[in-house]
Amino acid sequence: MIQEQDLLALFENVISIGDGVLKCQLDTPRAVYHHYLKPAAAGSESPDLLMVSKNREDDEFARLVLTSLDVPDVPKRLIHVDFPKDRYKFSGALIAPPAYYFYLNGLPDDKRKNLLLCLPCHHSEFSGDESADEFVSMCRKVPALEWGREIHPKIVLYFDNPATGGGSAEPGVLVDFDLLLREIDGIDGVENAFVDITNYRGGVREVLSIGRDAFVLITERDDSNQELMGKELLVDRIWAFLTD
Repeated sequence: MIQEQDLLALFENVISIGDGVLKCQLDTPRAVYHHYLKPAAAGSESPDLLMVSKNREDDEFARLVLTSLDVPDVPKRLIHVDFPKDRYKFSGALIAPPAYYFYLNGLPDDKRKNLLLCLPCHHSEFSGDESADEFVSMCRKVPALEWGREIHPKIVLYFDNPATGGGSAEPGVLVDFDLLLREIDGIDGVENAFVDITNYRGGVREVLSIGRDAFVLITERDDSNQELMGKELLVDRIWAFLTD
């Protein structure tokens, strides 16, 4: 169990915000990181719970989440848990064991081994089966500590563009939606170019160009399931696919 004195070894101040939740702050040249910790009850074998917010102090939201989560032990991999509806419209929290993140690394190992990161998220941002390395990479694509963020769906892009020489190896690379749109623009009117998109559920959509503002959308690599459309409709369909 992590106690207030453990945090005082890492932070200048530790404040109780009620309901057993402690708050401390880390100031850096680029951002302020608010740490919210709910230690396990005395004598309990339940894990300690941690939330971290970048540049947003929201005690009410932190208490809402940390007091509503029921995580009886330390999982070996990521798990998704629900919490009450909130102002940020998150679908729940992704619970990460200590090997998946670096926060509070200054704690002794025997304290940190029972510390879980609780990451509020939208359902389409993570698959939930990411390895520790994949999770770290995903958190660079998703502004995961920004509680007021818009949805940043998980996107794995495999593509080839003979006109630019750009492309990626299978199974693809993690990208954000803006980069995906740029690659779709890049294949507009280009023969033998393609964009292959995988979403958080493992679903796949392939995009081909057959002329200016004329695209073919193929569902689940089934050539019998093709639709012809312009870019505006294509972008709408892909966004729905990524966030459904």
